[in-house]
Amino acid sequence: MQTEAVQWRYQDLDNLLAQGEWQAADQVTLALMLAATDRTGWLDEGAIARLPCETLNQN
Repeated sequence: MQTEAVQWRYQDLDNLLAQGEWQAADQVTLALMLAATDRTGWLDEGAIARLPCETLNQN
């Protein structure tokens, strides 16, 4: 189940993409991916491989 904060971030991402704010959308995407993998700063191959499918299919 998603937290309210994560749901807000997906809404924020949708808005940024709709406005063509690509760099800001990239930053939100990274933040969501880091949160999904319980990491900070950066993702390695192992963390990416462990991303839940539900997270990748979020809309």
